[in-house]
Amino acid sequence: MTGEIAIRNRYRGETSFYVLDGYDAQSMAFHIRCAFQDSVTDSVLAGWVDSSGNEDFRSFFILVDRGAAAAPGMLENEIMKIMDKLK
Repeated sequence: MTGEIAIRNRYRGETSFYVLDGYDAQSMAFHIRCAFQDSVTDSVLAGWVDSSGNEDFRSFFILVDRGAAAAPGMLENEIMKIMDKLK
């Protein structure tokens, strides 16, 4: 899924896909911050998908720049706000 998004939008760089038991804002924020450990990455497109069937799914995507990822706790709070809206 992440590779297809990157190809279609001509993004360059690494892609990752994680399968987890449930939603975890702290884990998501951790992986986003890890992507900024090099000096080349300007932004990260991150997302979450929960699917219980072909017709039933919830998802969101967020574009994060280096400054937003650096603020302690801010990224986790923003991700949680988005998730609360999906409930």
